Amino acid sequence: MQSNASLAIYSVCSEGYRDVYSVFRKSLEDIGYPAEQIITKFYDDSDFDAKGFQTPSWYFAIQEKLRFVLSQVRTHPGKFIISSDVDIQFFPPFLEADLGQLMNARNLDLLFMRELSNEVPPVNAGFIVIRCTEEVARLLESISGRIAEEQLPFADQTAFSEALRSGAHEVRFDTIDTDKVIWGLAAPPVISDAWFHHAVCCRTNAEKLNQFEAIRTIRAAHQRKISSVLRSLARRIFTRNREADFRGRAVQ
Repeated sequence: MQSNASLAIYSVCSEGYRDVYSVFRKSLEDIGYPAEQIITKFYDDSDFDAKGFQTPSWYFAIQEKLRFVLSQVRTHPGKFIISSDVDIQFFPPFLEADLGQLMNARNLDLLFMRELSNEVPPVNAGFIVIRCTEEVARLLESISGRIAEEQLPFADQTAFSEALRSGAHEVRFDTIDTDKVIWGLAAPPVISDAWFHHAVCCRTNAEKLNQFEAIRTIRAAHQRKISSVLRSLARRIFTRNREADFRGRAVQ
């Protein structure tokens, strides 16, 4: 299996979001993601008093992200890149997820994290694998234009869903399998197989940090349980083999 670390991850972050960003950054460093492939643009949002979901600062952050990602799509034609929010923490399986191969195998231009809702299509704009093409750039331009003029309920996520549903842009897209992503506190059956966790349904940095910690705790407990089961199984196999060996010697 090829490593996923050849894909650059682009994100934006305000100074007031540094504590959340530190978890994002550390999680990538901890799994061995190359530092030069983690590219973040920091911006100043000190002019905004209110922070958080659906505030002016939140819509401004979405605009900053779209502008930055669009510039990278224009700069890297034909390449695959990743657009990621920074309220995400990554786990070791992500490093071995060959997203470029997955994009080619499915013949995709965009691969979104799946949104757990009834919206059609159920795309979450917090994490997107992107094939840098002119049509994708035009889609991003249209999304950015809408966000600059309208305060949509879920900003770029709403705009992406409506644009993709309309068929106005000839882009091929899909969503990541739900067993590879932890959406908020909704964990897949085998949490240790998940690539990353997106801290959603939070209104403050503290809530996001608490959710990060909760998922790490759940994941660690799951791994300890697996390790305990494996050790117990190994002991049973060892004991059974020893007993079989003893009986064999007794017969001799």
